Amino acid sequence: MKNVNIARSQNISTRRVKQLYSKYEKTGITPVLKKPGKKTMIIPEKYIKLIIKHTKSII
Repeated sequence: MKNVNIARSQNISTRRVKQLYSKYEKTGITPVLKKPGKKTMIIPEKYIKLIIKHTKSII
């Protein structure tokens, strides 16, 4: 299987596929991928209301 196909199926770059394979060759342990991207931050309701109030006063 080509690196491009592996990368697409795992939502990672082809460079990352090469890095993971290299790590596997060195250690013999299959790397476990975490979910890619930044974790979402939950904004408290009071801050949402404050932002809406502030933007309405500007407009």
